[in-house]
Amino acid sequence: MTKLITICLFTIIIGIPLNQVWQFFMLLAVLSAVLLAQVRDNIPWKSLVLTGLMAISLHFYPELKIEEGDLILASQEGHLIEPESLLSDSDKIQYAFSADGVWQHPKYSRVVNKINVNGLTSAKLGTINDNKFNFYEAVSPLKRDNLSFLLMYILPPESEGMTLSWKGASYWPKVGDSKLEKINAEELNSRTITADLVNKPIYFAGEDLKINLDQGMKYKILSLLKISLIVIFLILALSQIFKWSLSDIQWRNKATLLATCVAIQLAYIFILSPDLIYGLKPLEGGADGLVFFGYARRILENLVRGNFYEALKSPESVFYFMPGMRYMLALSMSLFGDTYYGYTLLLCFVPLIIYAFLQQFFSKKISIILFIIFLSPIGAMTRYIGLSDYFYIKSISIGYGEALSYVCFLSAIYLLLRNMSEHKTVNHQYTFWAHFLCFIAIFLRPNVIIASLILIASYALFQLKYNKSWQKDLLYSLLGFVPILLIPLHNWYFGGVLVPLTSSATIPGNLPTPPSTYCLAFESLCNGQFGHSAITQVINHWNEWIGIRHFYKWFMLIITIYYAFKAKLFDKFGIIARMALMLQLQMLFFMPSNRYAYISWLFCFMASLNFVVTNPFNNKWITIIKNKFTRSRSANKS
Repeated sequence: MTKLITICLFTIIIGIPLNQVWQFFMLLAVLSAVLLAQVRDNIPWKSLVLTGLMAISLHFYPELKIEEGDLILASQEGHLIEPESLLSDSDKIQYAFSADGVWQHPKYSRVVNKINVNGLTSAKLGTINDNKFNFYEAVSPLKRDNLSFLLMYILPPESEGMTLSWKGASYWPKVGDSKLEKINAEELNSRTITADLVNKPIYFAGEDLKINLDQGMKYKILSLLKISLIVIFLILALSQIFKWSLSDIQWRNKATLLATCVAIQLAYIFILSPDLIYGLKPLEGGADGLVFFGYARRILENLVRGNFYEALKSPESVFYFMPGMRYMLALSMSLFGDTYYGYTLLLCFVPLIIYAFLQQFFSKKISIILFIIFLSPIGAMTRYIGLSDYFYIKSISIGYGEALSYVCFLSAIYLLLRNMSEHKTVNHQYTFWAHFLCFIAIFLRPNVIIASLILIASYALFQLKYNKSWQKDLLYSLLGFVPILLIPLHNWYFGGVLVPLTSSATIPGNLPTPPSTYCLAFESLCNGQFGHSAITQVINHWNEWIGIRHFYKWFMLIITIYYAFKAKLFDKFGIIARMALMLQLQMLFFMPSNRYAYISWLFCFMASLNFVVTNPFNNKWITIIKNKFTRSRSANKS
């Protein structure tokens, strides 16, 4: 609890919204330090009080407060809007909502303390990913990566004498005239801010805008001083509240592992998707990522405006798209504004979660080998067996919820397996968080519900058999998992129908080969109608699921079935195999593509690897090969 309170205070000190690059890296450093630290036995609570006072005092730190209004120059139907048509009556312009302004109470979209725009992505306009701009080639000629946008700035009196540079179309107020002066700069142009320009709107519009405000030496020094003060104060507070075992070899190994994982993740981000840190790119039109992002913004906007009913509705009366991602993103945006910083921070720690999960099943040597494979650049290939860092990076960069869902599910398995020991005292906190993480995993990706129920049932039976105080642990289980009822409750309350998870579960896009198709295919085979469309559909479905090009999956599936029925009830590989088998059975009917089957193939791979490692026949031949290799080396030396 102390760590959580400290992180919350430090987050406030760094500043909300945390939407700037230096804030991202500072919070990443703080999270890493707190993760490795131990809370001191006697915490000087004055340090926490001073930390709180520091957080409050930073709100009064002198910096520019520039009002910004922004919008995309496109209609909901996918047609371009000319800026002049809007600026002819500029008082009636409805600027877009910005998640950056949640805690700012802005007059328009948001309040910024600097202007440094270099194109659409760097502007970090959340509205580009609103659902009304869900353009793609089939419905609009407009390209989402190159949409025109409009920015309006009202500079405060403190900006007088500063230099504003821009490239593109600009519209400036005239003294004693309500009309705007248009200055179109094809090359970089600049203008000094004079007294008659402050507290008046200045507009910029175009596809490839470049805008920069040179704040002068005073505000540059103040900005550097603020960052320096925050760094110094955080270091002092961390040293007072936590301690680090620098002389402990195990601690140094953990620190090295953490630093390595974070460094590798950041390297991959900079190579594969730098916009996760440096900007906000337009998400792919027609894809789920844009839908989730747009819904999250609407949830947050309704909360800010006090429309709690609409916020909880989210905005579907009955969930059609996966329900959880919109709420997770809305929560993230409340802290990080219109960025993916929340999701990206999680990505930095994903390898640690994977490594801890693997160690629950394999020896340290095998876990390290698998971990290296997970982190290696061959991830684009190993994603087919569920062991790919590339999968998580790609999923996050396009805004899908699979990465977060699978991380939560693997973490839940890790925590429950730590509790499933006849010789250990049950940690009720592990029980609660594991069940809550199962709920989050289902909330984000409902197809893991059956596997989650198998995990939960296995754990419950284990506690009934070996834990004398199982009633208390059952209470923690219920508290953690009972939020799952919120999903059907939402659908019933807002939509008036009882839908357990989502209404899209049985649409052809998700359920391309239902049981009825199998029945029809079987009937056609019996009647000799080999060219029937049902037979073709089943063959195509199986080819995508476990076709010839994925021949290795047959081996993994056979081993998984063997473990599912042969392994003991509480054997960890037996539990993994049973979950994998149920997930694979779903693939008979539902979409079998890697995005949906990723976690299932990971479990199948783990069961298969354990079979190879522990099989007496294999061990015999491995021993023979080792002995021959040893004799050969001895002979060469002699």
